[in-house]
Amino acid sequence: MRRRAASELPMHVTITRGEATVSIDAVGSADRFLEGLSGELEVGAEGGRPQRKLPLQQTAPGRYGAHLSVGDRGPRVFSATLSREGRVVASSRASAFVAPAPEWTARPADTALLARAAARGGGRMLEDPTPLYDPAGDRIPRRRELWPLLALGALVLVVLDLAARRITIRRRRRRPSAA
Repeated sequence: MRRRAASELPMHVTITRGEATVSIDAVGSADRFLEGLSGELEVGAEGGRPQRKLPLQQTAPGRYGAHLSVGDRGPRVFSATLSREGRVVASSRASAFVAPAPEWTARPADTALLARAAARGGGRMLEDPTPLYDPAGDRIPRRRELWPLLALGALVLVVLDLAARRITIRRRRRRPSAA
């Protein structure tokens, strides 16, 4: 994990439907909120120059944030500086990816295309998908748990082990006969 410099603060970026919410938790080295700072947020494409500059607003004690539209899909880099009286106190960086590819978006089914595929493949068009999940008389066999049998076998082995340690088997010695 990458270590942060003492003056580098964590930035959180959340993107929903093309709108980004950026927040920075400004907590100093003594675990005190850094308040009364002026902040600037720069937003740009990955590897490019900053495209937009926005002011950061203090939204809570030690928290600075901004809300903006990020536009087209693709990677974005967010860079922020917090300063007091013209002197940079802390900085923060984060990156995010805007909007996945269009095939990941939810769209209604193309019934005309499905009907053509069903006709060409010799199938049929289903208006309601619930019959697909109907078992139609198929039985799902009940599984038998094996742990009781294994536990019983282990118990028998423990008892046999104890018995083997406690019981001693002595052989009778034959005495040589006096002839």
